[in-house]
This record gives sequence, structure tokens and C-alpha cells, in this order.
Amino acid sequence: MSISQVEHPTINTSSFEPQNRQDGISGLMRVRNEEEFLAPTIESWIDYVDELVIVFHQCTDKTPQIIETFTQKYPQKIRAFHYLPHVYSFSTKEQVELDVNNIHSFVFYSNFGLSQTRYKICVYIDGDCIGIPDKLKIIYNYLKQNPLQNTALFFSGINLYQRPNDPNYYTNLKCVASGDGDVAYWTVSPQHIFDKNAKIPFCEAIQFEEITLYYLGFIFWHTHWLKKNAFSRNGGRELDGELLEKLNDLEKRNREKELVLFSQKFKQENKNFQNIPYERFLLYFDFASLPDVIALESKLVAMHNNSGHTLEQQGKFDEAVACYQKALELQPNFAEAEVNLGNALNAQGKLSKAQQAHYADLNQKFAHSCTIAGDFKKAINYYRQAIALDPNSPETYYSLGNILQEEAEWSEAIASYRQALKLNPLNWKIYIRLSQVYQAQNKRAEAISVYRQALTLLNPHYAKAVSAYFDAAITPEMLVTPPIPQSEVTVGNYQFPAIPPLTDPEKPRPFWTVVIPVYNRTDYLLECLASVLVQWPGAEQMEILVMDNASTTPLFDLVNSIGGGIIRYYRNQENIGGARNYNAGIALSRGQWVHVLHDDDCVLPGFYERLQQSLATCPDTVGVGCTGFEYMNEKGETINTGEVVSVYGEHRGIMTNWLSQIGVCGLVTIPAIVIRRTAYEQLGGHYPHLTEISDWEIFKRYAANYDWWYEPGILARYREHTQKLTSANWLSGKMPKAIRHAIEISDTYFPIEQRAKITREARSQNFNYCLTRAAIPLQVGNIAGALSILQESLKIDRSPQAVAKLFALLTQDEAAPLREAIIAKLLLAPVDNIPTELKPPQTAIAL
Repeated sequence: MSISQVEHPTINTSSFEPQNRQDGISGLMRVRNEEEFLAPTIESWIDYVDELVIVFHQCTDKTPQIIETFTQKYPQKIRAFHYLPHVYSFSTKEQVELDVNNIHSFVFYSNFGLSQTRYKICVYIDGDCIGIPDKLKIIYNYLKQNPLQNTALFFSGINLYQRPNDPNYYTNLKCVASGDGDVAYWTVSPQHIFDKNAKIPFCEAIQFEEITLYYLGFIFWHTHWLKKNAFSRNGGRELDGELLEKLNDLEKRNREKELVLFSQKFKQENKNFQNIPYERFLLYFDFASLPDVIALESKLVAMHNNSGHTLEQQGKFDEAVACYQKALELQPNFAEAEVNLGNALNAQGKLSKAQQAHYADLNQKFAHSCTIAGDFKKAINYYRQAIALDPNSPETYYSLGNILQEEAEWSEAIASYRQALKLNPLNWKIYIRLSQVYQAQNKRAEAISVYRQALTLLNPHYAKAVSAYFDAAITPEMLVTPPIPQSEVTVGNYQFPAIPPLTDPEKPRPFWTVVIPVYNRTDYLLECLASVLVQWPGAEQMEILVMDNASTTPLFDLVNSIGGGIIRYYRNQENIGGARNYNAGIALSRGQWVHVLHDDDCVLPGFYERLQQSLATCPDTVGVGCTGFEYMNEKGETINTGEVVSVYGEHRGIMTNWLSQIGVCGLVTIPAIVIRRTAYEQLGGHYPHLTEISDWEIFKRYAANYDWWYEPGILARYREHTQKLTSANWLSGKMPKAIRHAIEISDTYFPIEQRAKITREARSQNFNYCLTRAAIPLQVGNIAGALSILQESLKIDRSPQAVAKLFALLTQDEAAPLREAIIAKLLLAPVDNIPTELKPPQTAIAL
């Protein structure tokens, strides 16, 4: 899975309860700028935890790319979260002063990561702690059979050092260990989570009260002192007091180091060495049991591999094989050398059928890693090698087609997808990609043909309905949207468009109505329609309405090309605006539940079936159903996982504490939710006076009056692309005004006991959100748009804290054009006529 972007972090405290956790071991990594040793650290630990949760923030190196690579490599095991709010380091004065529940606190950041873990036992791992596999395996196997109970196991790492131009590794007799147990395995509970260290408040620590603590020795290599900037203290900040004293002492011991080469003699002489003075541990330590120091002969490994490749190109296979084998002797897990060895042996006819299958799989995996790294040429080569070894793998043809499509090699991509379909004609995602290739070449007829072939094969309900439609030679009918009764329903202090009740509710009704609003855009419409049609359970269970908001050229023929006989197409006589078009479709619906789906979004197989299974028997208090979703780009590639997934995970059922979360910020998107029609009748439709952000407002309105049901799993996709109206709304500065309006509206209908708290948090978080978005118009030189965002942001939150953040933004170099514009306004305007938005605050601000 891809990295989840966490803009508005929340912590589900129930996740800390042992009864809500599975048996097993979670690894937790909190990393920032760890590119030097992050990859070997992850590789060394990954086999000895049941999951690895990685949270990172404010990285300026390649840490995010490395994490992305590993999430793709181990999608079933690694879940990664990019924590977007600023986090104050545990060693800063701000961290000392911040409340632990503040999202900028390092303690909150750590507990957010901990809340994402799912197993009863957790071990926290730093990005420079390369595990010793033999040790980790013993611990893992022991804990799987003997789960911890009121116990924590602590371990340290051996500090590694190198001398200039010396490949050997040393340790430092003045500072052998990285601490008094830098790594701990413990059982998570609400009493045993991160908090400020009681003795050292500028540090965070797990609370281990009423737990028996054992220190069990060394299980990892600590590579901190091998880093290029090992002696840079706290990002260059100067600190006072106890922390500075401790850091100075640590650096002194490492600068004045007594390096000793790792050797059997050294290990034997120091087998009873103890470097842990703290009496809180029961101590066990056996230095002699440490394995020999690892040799990172990366340059030599690459040289042997490259030589082998050159020899193979020359037809010297025996010499090539010998080179690959030398590379693997030095680094047994070097993937490229391993696949090259298999390919060379296969060229000589020396592989059995079982070995060919094995190396085909290795080629496929290595090609995937090349794809992630952006080396498409190499990826194509290794996918073809995989096919040569195993020509019957539809996944390999599909993956090769993806890369060829990315490279605009259209005919080869089509051939690859066609071969994948021959091997697996029931794979829906192959049809989607094949159709996209045809559309990219403006071959719409071919794209339609692909979808119709897939829908006919995969959905017997569709096949039967379409066959009957065309056999009957029915003349296609483009319906004019009928007049919709106009009235209003009052919620709080506002009036919203009413959705009229059914005129003939006694007649049979489908469970679903799917409303797809369209206007001019055709790029993604076929994929959207097909994603619904492949799941269509028949007219008795689902009706599909396409609402054309007076497109310049009617889209009826395109819709009818794959939806004839199933989809009802309505065309408005004039453009009535997006929100009113949504409401018209909802008003025409007869389904018990209504799903509004944008024409550029789509749903994934199982969306309707799984929701119906849950919603058909859910309580009447449930008015909204919601699924997990993901963001995709214009190419259909997954960008991020939707925010709601990080909050509710695998939970199925009524969403607890939902209003306090959706009331603060939008965590879901339109394609991921369905709404009971009777709820629409009670609370009204989309608010037409809030076009920029009507979805967030309607989510809040319904959360304030109904329970929401959450169905786990990624079942919907929301597309981010340059044609989205939200981009224009930020460029013009309209979006923050809409956000403020949405906050003011919901403040009138939130429950009185929650109103003040939710609105206060919404103002604070959305002020921060808008402040960061001022860069959007600024980057294209739109100073007026950026100023508008700042002015509207201050209307959202005028607190001293908000103004201080604004001042901090204006001191940055990239904000110079804004400073100049503000100064110009002040100089040109008489003091009494300074615009309200730019007047100095009347409250004292502590900067």
C-alpha cells in the first residue's frame, strides 16, 4: 500500500486496549532524515515482526522515497504514515512546554504512530538500528510462544565506528552501547504509552510503571556514529541545562574515542562486559555471542555484478555466472545479482522447471522494485526476463503493460494486456488499463468495446439486460430533467434545499440509486460508469441515473454506448450549478440508499455488495454509510490512502466519536459515502451557496443528526487532477472563505454540549490548513489570491496563536512578495482606513 498522508492526526485511544489488539508483535519506527541506514534497518527487522508501522515527518532527504519503496515491497506488512503537522523534537524547549495532546508535540506524534499498530506486543525501532537477525529471530520465536504479561524486555545496540579509508568496523571502549536499553518490547495498554519522561521532561518515554523490566543484551548494530553528520546536535539548535550537558558528555566520549577492532579475541576478552549501570534491570549479557561484524562491501558487490552483466552480453556465460556468485558471496541478499545469476543459468539451459518458476518470480519482484525506483528501462527488461522463464503469468504481462503504457509504447502495451487477458479473462483491472490505452490514443470506439466485452463477461445481469435492449431495437431516449419541487428544510439557522418524498412509496423500490452528475468532461466517464455497471445487481436492486448539467455537447451517446438499457440519462435544459444538479438526481431517486458518484471518480468491486450486507440490517439511527477510499492521480495511480482509513482501520460498524472528527476537518470524500433517502428527506440536499466545499458541510449536517456506518476496506477512489475546481478555488482565494462559511453554518446545528469545542478546533486546524495553501497562488505569482487567503484565514481564527503563526510565515524568504504587498497597502492607506483584515490585533501576542 502507499504512504498515508496525515494532515489532521487523531488518536483512537481504544486502540491501546489489549482486548482490541491481535496476538503478535508490531514494530514501530518514528523516523526523520534517516536515508543513510534506513533500508538495511528495515530489511533486518521485517521478518521478525508481524507488522511494521512507520511514521515520519519533516524529512529533507530521501527517507520518504525509501519508505515508499518498502511499502511497495512489503505491502502486507508495512503501513507508513506521513505526519504533516510540524512536530517539535523531543529535545526542544517547545516540546517541554507543549501539552502531550497537542498534535505538534513529539509525544502526541509518537502515540499517533503507536495507535496505528495492531498487535499486543510492540517494539520501537530507530532508523539507524540494524538488527542482528540471529538475535531477533530468537526473540520473535520466543515471544510468539510466550506473550509478555506485565513485562518489558530491553536491549541495546553496539555503536559502530570506522576510520578514514578503512573498511573495518570498530567499537569505542568509552561508549560501547547506545544506551541503557534503547529498544524495548512491551505489551501496549492505555497505561503503557508514550508520555514526557518524568525525570527528563525534554525527552519522551514509554510509561513502564508496575511492569517488571529485564535487560537482555545487544541485538542490533547502532550506526549513528557512521553518519556523515553524527555530531550535529538537535538540528543545530543550542539548548540549555541538563540536556546540553548530557549531549556534550556523549559527544565528548565519542570524539575522544578509544577504537577497538572487532575480533574474536576482543569478544572473548570482553564476554562479561557490562555497560548498563542502572539497577532497574535484571541483567543478562553475553558479548561473546555476538556474530562477527557485518561487511558492507557494496562497491565490490556492484563491481562483480556489473562485470557479470558485461560478460553475459558477450556470451561468456560461465565467467558471468562466476561473477554473480562472487557478488552473492559478499552480499547474499543482493537481488540484482541473484536474478542475473538465474537468467544466465537459464540461457545455458541449466535450470529445472521448478528453478525457472523461482527465478521468474525473482525477476518479477526485482522489476517491480525498479519500477518504484523510476528505472522503467530496467524494469521492462526484467519483466521480459520473467516472461521468458514463465510465459503463463498474467500478472507479469499486466505489470509489463503498465510500464509500457507509462512509456507511451501503446501497441506493445496493448499486446501485453491482451496476453494477460488470454491467461486471466476475469481480471477487471486489466480491462480498465487496456481501455485507458485506447482512450489515450483517442480510440474511443475500441475503449468502449473493451468495457462492453468485460461487462458482458463479468456481470451476467448486465449481459442479459443489454442483450434484451439491443434485441428489442429500442430507440435510445434522452430524457429532459423534469421539474423538481422547490422547497426548503431548516437545520440550525440555515435553510437547505428540500428533497421531496416519494410520490408512490408503496411501489417496489431498488435498494440503490446511483447518481452520476456530468458536465462536458468525458476523459474518465467510461471508467466511472463501468465501475458501477460491473457491480450492477439488476434493476430490482439498483437504478443508475446520469444527470447532464446542460453539457455543450450532450453526453448521451457516450453513456448509452455501455449503459444502454440500464442507465437513465437526464439532461437539464440549462446549467443549474453543481449542487442543484446533485439534488435533482437525488430528488429523482427511488432507491432506499443514494450514492452520488463524480464522473471522474470510481468504485471498486465489492462496494455495493458489502455495504448492502451491512446497511440492510443496520439500526434506523444510521443515516450514512462510509467505506475506506484512496486518492488517485490523473493516470489512475494511487497517491494516498483516505484519511478515514487511518482513523477506523479494520473497524466495521457505527463510527464512534465521528462528529468530533468530521466537525473539525473533512476526512471522507463523496464517492466513499452513501446516504439513506429518508435522511435526505429530513435534512435536505447539498447547499448551493457553498459550492466550493458543499461536501464537508453536508457530511457535518448528517453526522450531527445520524449515526454513520463504516465498512472497512478500500472500496472507492477519488481523483486528484488539474481540472478539479478546488485548484481554481485556491488560486482565487475563494476556498478559505467557503471553509469559514461552512464552520459558521455547522456551528448553528451542532449539539450544544459539543458545539464550542468542535468549532474552536475546526477554526484552529483550518486556519493552519489555509495558511499552508497560501503558497498555491503565490507560486504562480498571484499575490492578490495569496493575500485573500491570508485575510480569510484570519477571519477563521483570530486568536493570538493564529496571528503568531501568520507572522512566522511572513518572515520566511518565500513570503517576501506577500510582505511587500502588505507594506504597500499599509503605506498607501490612511491609518484610520486600514482594511479590517490587516489591522494589528488588539490582544498581546507572545512571540
